Amino acid sequence: MAIGYACQTLAVPKTDLKHCLLKNADESTLLQVGAYNLEHLKNAITYAISQGIQIFRISSDIIPFASKSEIKFPWESRFSEKLNLIGKLINSGGLRVSMHPGQYTVLNSPHPAVVENSIADLAYHTKFLDSLSLGSNHKVILHIGGIYGDKSEATKRFCQQYRQLDQTIKNRLVLENDDKNYTIAQVLDIAKETGAPVVFDNLHHELNPSPLLRTDAQWIAECKKTWKSQDGRQKIHYSQQDSEKKKGSHSATISLDPFLDYVSKLEIQDLDIMLEVKDKNISALKCMYCLYPPQDKSILWREWERYRYLVSERNLFSIFEIQDLLGVQDNTTSVTFYRMLENILRQEPEREQSITTAKELFNLFADQTTAQEKTRFQRALHRYREAEISLPSLKKQIKNLCEKYSVEEVTTSYYFQ
Repeated sequence: MAIGYACQTLAVPKTDLKHCLLKNADESTLLQVGAYNLEHLKNAITYAISQGIQIFRISSDIIPFASKSEIKFPWESRFSEKLNLIGKLINSGGLRVSMHPGQYTVLNSPHPAVVENSIADLAYHTKFLDSLSLGSNHKVILHIGGIYGDKSEATKRFCQQYRQLDQTIKNRLVLENDDKNYTIAQVLDIAKETGAPVVFDNLHHELNPSPLLRTDAQWIAECKKTWKSQDGRQKIHYSQQDSEKKKGSHSATISLDPFLDYVSKLEIQDLDIMLEVKDKNISALKCMYCLYPPQDKSILWREWERYRYLVSERNLFSIFEIQDLLGVQDNTTSVTFYRMLENILRQEPEREQSITTAKELFNLFADQTTAQEKTRFQRALHRYREAEISLPSLKKQIKNLCEKYSVEEVTTSYYFQ
């Protein structure tokens, strides 16, 4: 069972992506943004492989406006060296990647222009993965689309349009149930017509269940039948509802015990699980280390160093409890460690302890700062103590300084997440 995350990598410098407006998308801008994004994609992939993460979703925005007919930018030839390098990195590192077009890629739309644009978008996603010289097990995930007042007709349109797609696109496409229109049972019926494999999404199923009463494990077993050898290992999407936001909103982090309970009930263990969660790689590592406790004791210590400042602004005494736990590691340590962290991080930061933590961080690079920066930081501390600014505002100032002075100990921690 492999664990992965989607698109954005947190607390890893130089992995962010740039965007641009369509009105500014001349060749020079696209060349600059595309080169930046590919370099940062390489950094994200290098990080994922170094951490033992086996699946990763590449953002559709990696090459801006690449599927727009009005934009004539030969990105394949311009970036051929970078693409070749990234592809070799993925293949040699045993990483499996995917892409997931957005909500406007709708094959079953009754409007020909929408369908035409959707096909162009699927062609771009396919071409991007092809440009990396990746096999057909690296997939493009697609929802069925809308209902448009007649689900039966909309389903027929989808199947008709799917059959007319270029085979290179069909080789990569995987269909997914959604949270409003198409249940997992309906997507499986469409898969029988098209021959496409199916990804099961647990939160979408929770919000838009099939009337057929089956467990998630049973639906996943049904989806397994749609995956052929050339498609690679079966894949599912797993997420949890954010209790404070509208239905369908992904949680800030994956709560460990519900996740472990979920995977323990699965009949199929040979799965790729894509986590859809706000804290991305942070949850991926948590889930991975709890399913497969690391034998190298330094790995949990390394993770602890990334969490330490978040803990210290909440409960100073917990630092010693966690360090005692990590001092005598066994196969149960990972789960205990992350349960402790979850309990601590549910607490709100204490104001005075947050100030102490902020001072500790500032002192790591204080001798490099200007007099003006020192004054500005002291003023921010005072304003935070008086509740005139928020903790995120104080942290933003610290983050800017840490990035300016390359304080890797802090920029690679989870303090700012």
